Amino acid sequence: MEKDFTDVKPDHWAYPYVHALAANEVTLGYPDGSFRPNVSLTRLQFALFMARYMNDEFKPPLMKQLSRKEVIAKKESVVTVYAYDENGEELPQGSGFAVANGLILTNFHVVSGGSAFTVLTGDGEEYEIEGIVDYDLDLDVALLKPVDLLPLKPLRLGSVEMVEVGDDIVAIGSPLGFSDSVSAGVVSAIRTLELEEGDADFIQFTAPVTNGSSGGPLLNMYGYVVSLVSFGFDQGGLNFALAADYFKEAVQAYAQVPFYQLPVIPTDELPVYEDDEGEPVATEAFRLEDPLVNVVAPPSLPILYGIDYSNHVVEINYETRNIRKIPLPLPAERLSFANDELVYRVADGQFVETYPSPYHSDYDLEPDLTVSPDGKYIFNDAGFVFYAATQRGANMTYAATIEPFSSVAFDLARGRVYTAQGHHVTAYNSTSLEKEKRGPSAVRLRRLWCTTETSCWSRDNHSMTAE
Repeated sequence: MEKDFTDVKPDHWAYPYVHALAANEVTLGYPDGSFRPNVSLTRLQFALFMARYMNDEFKPPLMKQLSRKEVIAKKESVVTVYAYDENGEELPQGSGFAVANGLILTNFHVVSGGSAFTVLTGDGEEYEIEGIVDYDLDLDVALLKPVDLLPLKPLRLGSVEMVEVGDDIVAIGSPLGFSDSVSAGVVSAIRTLELEEGDADFIQFTAPVTNGSSGGPLLNMYGYVVSLVSFGFDQGGLNFALAADYFKEAVQAYAQVPFYQLPVIPTDELPVYEDDEGEPVATEAFRLEDPLVNVVAPPSLPILYGIDYSNHVVEINYETRNIRKIPLPLPAERLSFANDELVYRVADGQFVETYPSPYHSDYDLEPDLTVSPDGKYIFNDAGFVFYAATQRGANMTYAATIEPFSSVAFDLARGRVYTAQGHHVTAYNSTSLEKEKRGPSAVRLRRLWCTTETSCWSRDNHSMTAE
């Protein structure tokens, strides 16, 4: 919180100290906007200052929404967390953030199996972690204590009740090791998930996160941490964060203990996530072939349903992490639930809405467009491929870049797409759109098509063997 007082100007000797107190919401000053630096501090004021410094609960609530830039500025309190095994080998890194009393909050799976830990701040400084003060294996939460107090401002913890579906949120973390990464999105659902030892509320959100984001804060537009980024899918906007209500009380309890008196748990006494055979569990993110749109969930099952860019319904069990595709006779426009049954609507073959491309001249396009026979892609001669989908959120979105071409043909039974340009034919995988092979043609091709056999043909009836 930036605040200047009428009687403490920038040239005043106490300005940096008073400004620091105000920025950390330790002091609010007097109602008339003054600080009164020459007035003696009362015992009550000093006690209140100390209480606000040690425990965010004593600070006044934030009543005004912040700008997105002001929320993003909270990233100075977010760190990258590194764990090392007994041989000093680095384990997959994650994220964390400063909370009350100099502690760092993160996911337990970020530090699981580690014998030593460090954190990297946004300004590039690395600090040693003394150890883990407390953890909850079921909730996947851990509190870390640095060797010394770090120059980090603690973030204020909120509650799941401070957000509603559709609210803007900001996620901050270190995806793939890129510190200080910020992504924005909305709350798409608030779900109660069944854990080993009970239920817990999770915020489902659309802000993009990936490996390394675990343990980072999810903030509302008042600057409160409303949840801890916990797990999600690499694509599709399916990400989940544990509501702050489930770790807020523990943080407050440790805020009452002097920092240097906080004990840590010996690393050899810490559990490690294991599978049924006693092997450590690799904490990898879910991976989907395509992004998802129109995601819905039944009210009583740990399952999500969504439509991928290939117009399939995808069923995801987020407890077992099983993923399966459900074939439909026709592409689905959207999904919903009625009487505990999944209901889908299909296109009736009529144009009911028109809308522009989402790119607005972001790509140089040629006049010719070709839709693949399976209706999945739109190919443009300039070498850009876009998704062709029933859902507006997916339709005409970028899929891949290939070489420019003058003709295109499809052999989907063999998983191939062929393009021709000049004297060359190039083959691509029809699913990944990655190049497979390229070779010279017998003549300059003007038109190319494929049969259901093993060959493609030019307009001049010159055979181009597929193999």
